[in-house]
Amino acid sequence: ASALFRDGDGWAAFAIEQDKAVKRRVQVGQRSGLAAQVLSGLQAGQQVIVHPDDRVKEGVRVTAR
Repeated sequence: ASALFRDGDGWAAFAIEQDKAVKRRVQVGQRSGLAAQVLSGLQAGQQVIVHPDDRVKEGVRVTAR
């Protein structure tokens, strides 16, 4: 759930592809305090950026920690 953020009237997350942040619109199913079910928009096991801040934008280079 900490990777999700509001994007217009829906939800999105930043996935990591080829060391760059890529914004993906996602469809969210069930949610609880710390977890959220992603129904579409991301692949199972795909790396995402948790707690994205204002420095994270589409295409910015990222390094996994």
